[in-house]
Amino acid sequence: MAVPAMNASPPERSVQGWMRVSLFVGLGVLALKITAYVLSHSQALLADVAESVVHQLAVGVATYLAYLQLKPADRNHPHGHGKFGFISSGLEGSLILVTGLVILLSSLTHLLHPAAVEVGLLSLVLVAVTLLINGALGFALIRHGRRAKSLLLEANGHHVFTDSWTSLGALVAMILVKLTGNPLMDALSSCVIALVIIYSGTTITWRAFHGLTDGVDPAEAEAISAKLGEAVAREEGLVHDIQIRHDSLVVWVQAHVTFGRDETLGQVHDRLTAIETEMRGHFPEVRTLLHPEPADAPPHA
Repeated sequence: MAVPAMNASPPERSVQGWMRVSLFVGLGVLALKITAYVLSHSQALLADVAESVVHQLAVGVATYLAYLQLKPADRNHPHGHGKFGFISSGLEGSLILVTGLVILLSSLTHLLHPAAVEVGLLSLVLVAVTLLINGALGFALIRHGRRAKSLLLEANGHHVFTDSWTSLGALVAMILVKLTGNPLMDALSSCVIALVIIYSGTTITWRAFHGLTDGVDPAEAEAISAKLGEAVAREEGLVHDIQIRHDSLVVWVQAHVTFGRDETLGQVHDRLTAIETEMRGHFPEVRTLLHPEPADAPPHA
């Protein structure tokens, strides 16, 4: 059967809008962090700034890729361009991972050679504001990413949340230095921030690799297969050879469906349309590709 037309739905189109929001809000947050670092010279805050710079570069690329993944299917990409979302997530995760490793190396150096840190009220307030902004933005991005089934948007949300955790680490480090006067607290906190960044980058990169290699979540596959079996049974058929693959916006489900040999082509078409409609009702992100065959057809090799 022909591949269904890939017209972007409103949730899919809004992914790009949310990416733009993330980009512009992130630039404002980065400006606040740089100002706070100039005032304090905190190594932990420098780690936070470095992570934010990489994040903004990744979001800039991801915003463009969000546009590409919504392009309709063409001759060279008959299943659409959704895999660009995984590429974007993989790029962002890799950049986060490398940034974390660089920050960790720098932090270990500062443990051996601690530098003076100047903590003032203004720098503390600026960091606290960035923490609140990133927390709210990260929550919104993850929530919408899950609703739209967009790994691209969800990965960006997790990165923004990581950014808020690193800001919290920097804030705690600055408060500890203010209370104790010991600059080692700043370097130690920077090491912890680096480890959090490394973990986040590793997780995002692995999920992107899993998606690019058509990895499937067993629980999701079981739920989709069960609903498909029920929908086919209601149309007096049987389903077998179910195959599931992902791009960053759509779940493609291919299967063979058997009906009685006395069915006309029009009747089979109507049954398949009813099955596809029911599946979209349960799973808006699912696109079903069903191959009809008579009940007494020989099994496939």
